[in-house]
Amino acid sequence: MLPAIVTAMVGQSLTIRFEDGAVVTLQGSEVQPLAWAAGALIECRAPSGDWQDVRVVALAEDRNSLTVRQSSDVSIDIAIGLCRTPTYP
Repeated sequence: MLPAIVTAMVGQSLTIRFEDGAVVTLQGSEVQPLAWAAGALIECRAPSGDWQDVRVVALAEDRNSLTVRQSSDVSIDIAIGLCRTPTYP
C-alpha cells in the first residue's frame, strides 16, 4: 500500500496524488488513513530503487514527510510517497 495526499474531496469521492504525480479518484471506502507512528517498521525506496526496511522516528506535522532510521542507524527525512507498508509473507 502506497501513501498519497488527498487533494480534493467531493461527497464520498477523494482525489489523491501519488509521489510520482499520478492522480486518481477513489471512494472514501477505498482509502485508509495513514496509520504510521514513531516506532513503526515500514519500507522506503532507496536512491538505488531498492526497498529498505526502516523504522519511523517521527512524522512531520504536515504529514507529507517523515524521519526514518535505516539499519545503519542513520536517520533521514523522506517524502511519505517514497515509503510503503511492508507486505511480508
